[in-house]
Amino acid sequence: MMAFYRKKALQELTPWNPNIPMDLVSISAADVDKGSPKLGDMLACNPDDVCDWWLVEEQYFKDNYEWVSDYTSEVNDYE
Repeated sequence: MMAFYRKKALQELTPWNPNIPMDLVSISAADVDKGSPKLGDMLACNPDDVCDWWLVEEQYFKDNYEWVSDYTSEVNDYE
């Protein structure tokens, strides 16, 4: 049985670019099949483990995320 969940926290993301080493970034096979990594994709980081990175494909990012802030102090006020 499928269940639905909403995230409790904000997610830090950074745009992918060709200069970022990808050896520590998880990319799903489905995203690789869509041509990722590519411009427009985003990289997410686990705030509790700075070595845990994963790719968020461009269309998924556009469909599911919205900008909140570029500034840590504002983000802390939001939470």
